[in-house]
Amino acid sequence: MVVEKTPEHVAALDILDRVVPEARVIHVFRDGRDEALAAWEFNLGLSRGEFPRTYPTFADFAEVSAGNRNRVIDAARRFRRVRPDSCLEVRAEDVVENPNRVAERLFEFVGVGIDADWLKACTGTAWDVAPLDIEPGSWRRSFNDTATGHFNRQAGELLKLLGY
Repeated sequence: MVVEKTPEHVAALDILDRVVPEARVIHVFRDGRDEALAAWEFNLGLSRGEFPRTYPTFADFAEVSAGNRNRVIDAARRFRRVRPDSCLEVRAEDVVENPNRVAERLFEFVGVGIDADWLKACTGTAWDVAPLDIEPGSWRRSFNDTATGHFNRQAGELLKLLGY
């Protein structure tokens, strides 16, 4: 089993499908505004100065992030239309709200039988190993009107389509 979690690699699912046609894709996504905020904070923490020069304000970054997000979601959804039995969509917020139910779906999707005790142990360990970098809805504390407008210009329709 190979697990790859780089969002940009979703654009190469057609190549993966040709190379490994039996692959299963689990496309995990979250509110794009939370994603933009997490990426902003991550990049500011790594930057030696270039990132803030390229994106002097969060609003500038939010717009670019939203456009990138559209491309990633579109690529995953195109793959799911072509290979519906090979792709499962999972909202990160659903994982937070009901980790056991989502884990059951994931194990079923990849063809692994699991009992209730093992499921509980897996979901507990998963949060210890890979917690979310920000809580769902954190964007509300950081988006001002300008950032909201810039983000919505690129991804407002996608937010509605995904139920946000």
